[in-house]
Formats: sequence, C-alpha cells, structure tokens
Amino acid sequence: MYASVKSLSDDKTEMSKINGIEQGIGALFAIVSPAVAGFILTFISVRIFSWVEIVCESIVILLVFRLNFERFDTKNEEESVSVEKISYKRVLQLLNKKYIVMIIVSIMIVLNFLLGSINVGIPFILNKNYQENTVILGIVQFSFPLGIILSSLLVQKLPKFQLFKLLKISYFSCAFVIFSFGIVLSFLIGSIVFTVVVLSVLMLFMGLGLGFSRVPMMTFAQNNIPENIQGRAFSIIDTSAQILSPLGLMFYGVLFDNFSGGWIYLFSSFLMFGVLIVGFWFVDRADKENYIY
Repeated sequence: MYASVKSLSDDKTEMSKINGIEQGIGALFAIVSPAVAGFILTFISVRIFSWVEIVCESIVILLVFRLNFERFDTKNEEESVSVEKISYKRVLQLLNKKYIVMIIVSIMIVLNFLLGSINVGIPFILNKNYQENTVILGIVQFSFPLGIILSSLLVQKLPKFQLFKLLKISYFSCAFVIFSFGIVLSFLIGSIVFTVVVLSVLMLFMGLGLGFSRVPMMTFAQNNIPENIQGRAFSIIDTSAQILSPLGLMFYGVLFDNFSGGWIYLFSSFLMFGVLIVGFWFVDRADKENYIY
C-alpha cells in the first residue's frame, strides 16, 4: 500500500490523507475485529467462518485490482531504469544516499522493537497482579489503537509543523510514556480504578505519539524514495520491522520472567532516549536541501 500511494496521487496533502486513512482504518479494525469475530463465532462453526474469511479476502483482492495506480506519471529521467534491472543490493545502495530517510526509518524500527515491552509487559503484569482479569486488560489495550485512530484524524488538522520537529515531539513523547510505565508500575497501587485509568491514559498517549509520527514520516519517505524502487524499498523496511518485532517479544519475555517490570520499562526508556538523541543529532547535521517535505 505504501509503495502505491504516489501512484494514486502526487499531491503531498492527499498523500498524507491516504496514509492517515490507511492507518486509522487499520487501528479501527484492530478494535472491532476481535469483538465481531467473537460474536459471529457464537453462531457459526470455525469451518464456516474460515470460508467467510476466504470470501472476504477474495473481495478485497478484487477491489485492489480495480484501483487505478496509473493516475500520475511521477517518474523522472533519473528514475527511468527498469525495475527488473534493480536488485535489492542496488536498492540498498540507493537508500543509503537518502541518509535522513534511513535514519528516521531506523528510529521507527528500533521503536517497533521496544514496543515489545508493552505488548509483553502490560498483559504479563496485569494478569499477575489482578488474577487474570481480562476486562482490565481489554480496557487498557483498547486505548492504544484508539490513540492511533485519533492521531490519524487530528494529524490532518495540525498546522504545518516542520517535519523533524514533529517527529522529535512524537518519538520523545513515546519514550517518555515508556519511562512513565516504569514509574507507575514501580508504585503499582492496589486500586483497580486508578491502575486502569493511568495505564489507559499512557497507552492512549503512546498511540497518539506513534500515529502523529507515522503519517508524516511515511509521506516523507514516499516523496523522497524513487518511485521505481518503492516496492522493494518498503518491503526491506517492513521486513526489518517484522524481524525485530518477534525478537522484541522474545527479548522482553525473558526479561519479564526474570526482572521487575518497573526497572525494565525504565531501562527501555533510557535506551530509547539514547537512540533518539544520537539519531536526531545526525539528522540535525545532515544536508536537507535535496529532500521533498
């Protein structure tokens, strides 16, 4: 999808809206899908449900085929090399020339790894302290995609922030939320209401931070990665993120089995602050003239 946005529109505002819609719909269905599936499965068997899923996915494929990806001819002479002649090695070489894009994407991938602390830690700690109360866990985890949905709507209404300033605010906010998890969980109070409210607010802010950063960051990448290599470029980026996600889950699974949750979140936040400080130090000193914002 990300590699196709520039073929749908070459207007930066429209591209941002498309990215925001894609992100918001994904987060919305992350909330709705489990409830809908659970409701449907009370009336039909898993086998029938599997056939329903196959039919739905077939409809989606047909709709994708009907999309017009040739609305604009955005390739210039420098990008006119046939896609078939471009290897993944060549794509990496071209991406290395887009220095700032690579730094920003690398920060996003590291943050994706550190999110394992939330995906593993929150269910582990809540189940441990509240006798596997799934209602509490559901309320807290609901706040994260809700934050992403809100950010997908609000990011279009924001005044035109300088890109890197917005990314700094968003990413450092996420690091501060991880730090706050460490403080809250170190002094976890027995009041269920207090715990649910505080953790839900933190999860909401985490979703907002990620959502506000992802839309402008992806639009920036789409505008600055040559269109004829975007398919392979985004596949490399997505593969890197997908590899680190299970590694993050495994890493934090081991940590939460052996160490205090509060200290783990404090350690993760300091690691994130360090990555952001170093990453944006290089961004601030890089030549930004040859980029589209």
